[in-house]
Amino acid sequence: MILNMIKPTISVIITVYNREIFIEKCVKSILDQTEVSTEIILIDDGSTDHSKEICESFAALHENVRVIRQKNAGLSVARNTGLDNAIGDYICFLDDDDVMTPGSLKVLLEAMRKNDVDMVVVDFEKCKEDGSFLCSSHMPDNVKNRVITVDEYWTASFDKRGYFIFIVSWAKLYKK
Repeated sequence: MILNMIKPTISVIITVYNREIFIEKCVKSILDQTEVSTEIILIDDGSTDHSKEICESFAALHENVRVIRQKNAGLSVARNTGLDNAIGDYICFLDDDDVMTPGSLKVLLEAMRKNDVDMVVVDFEKCKEDGSFLCSSHMPDNVKNRVITVDEYWTASFDKRGYFIFIVSWAKLYKK
């Protein structure tokens, strides 16, 4: 339960399942976001390692962090649980091994408000467990840095150069 907290602007939903080696870095990357009001909803989807204790320690220290524990039901059910409990005006999904770069949420929110859109999509980089670069996904040039129609979105999602960025739920900010 959130007490004495100003309504957050962005609800960041992080699904967690047996990722004790990643979750701390993930949550800290959101706690370190500046100039935006966030709530962090950690959905522990039945972890059997120490993930749940790590999540609960963040909730004990930060009033904007909530932990919801549920029996393992899978990623989609966990995300829906997060949506059912989100109180922010905007939604951002992260996987438990994701890290958001400093200032990202502010930039996404500004782009969303400036362009009065329902969703903002961004590029991303994938790294190995040791932090070294693995690959990246880049927005196709014909849709980059502009507002696109629904039809253009779906056309771009089938473009092999950047399709992956369009089909994942993370790497986006959504209007609730």
